[in-house]
Amino acid sequence: MPAVLGIDAAWTETAPSGVALVDETPDGWHCAGLAPSYEAFIRLADGIPVCWDAPQRGSSPNPAALMCAARLLLHGANVAVVAVDMPLATLPIEGRRKADNEVSRAFGKSFCGTHSPTRDRPGEISLKLRDGFAQEGYPLVTSRCQSAAPALLEVYPHPALLRLLGDDQRVGYKIGKARKYWPDCPSADRRAKIVAEWKRILNALSRCIGRIPGLRPETARPCRLKQYEDAIDALICAWVGMKYAGEEAEPYGDETAAIWVPTSRRCSSGESPVAV
Repeated sequence: MPAVLGIDAAWTETAPSGVALVDETPDGWHCAGLAPSYEAFIRLADGIPVCWDAPQRGSSPNPAALMCAARLLLHGANVAVVAVDMPLATLPIEGRRKADNEVSRAFGKSFCGTHSPTRDRPGEISLKLRDGFAQEGYPLVTSRCQSAAPALLEVYPHPALLRLLGDDQRVGYKIGKARKYWPDCPSADRRAKIVAEWKRILNALSRCIGRIPGLRPETARPCRLKQYEDAIDALICAWVGMKYAGEEAEPYGDETAAIWVPTSRRCSSGESPVAV
């Protein structure tokens, strides 16, 4: 049975990165691990539950440690696909790539264009992820002609959410942009609107990975909301990896870099969402 590791990778080592692990069982996909930082995910594999109300530290990505933790959570099984929200390429990244331009052309009308990478951002972090996972046996996959698994994919949550939710416009779920979304609302109301969007996303995700343990953003303190967002982004990355494993994702880019986007709007056939 395949398993997918989703990573919402921060572009700096000072910011935490969300991590989600999902695997397929005879009863369907389920969430095997979810954490708001690399360190919290590794501790989770050691039997230490995530404290969602505690501050999270950023750190340098360590693919070997992440894969070791994933195998522990999977009881010895291996991950088939790693899906990362981070510009990745076989060549040094100097600026915008064909992948960025193709996604922006395809989804720009929905306001889902990509950020522009530079030599320094994400810079070394991108190389550490690419080379570290390659050493673990997960080469960067940029076309359907390559081996399906093991695979490292670059993904982008914004267009993926259009497929997941069936929306036509970019989903307003980023806590840091709440004032931009609703400039005339009080801060408490803006937070409530963001949490409502998160619950809509989690309900859609629950159709294909079941109940998502431990993630209750409606109970979070305002200063901790960003780490909930990071975990949700990691789950979206994992969902794209699931779609790739099911041959329901397509690459935008070329042989040097590609962003994978689901082709189907279905999360699963005929299932109802699980309340979260």
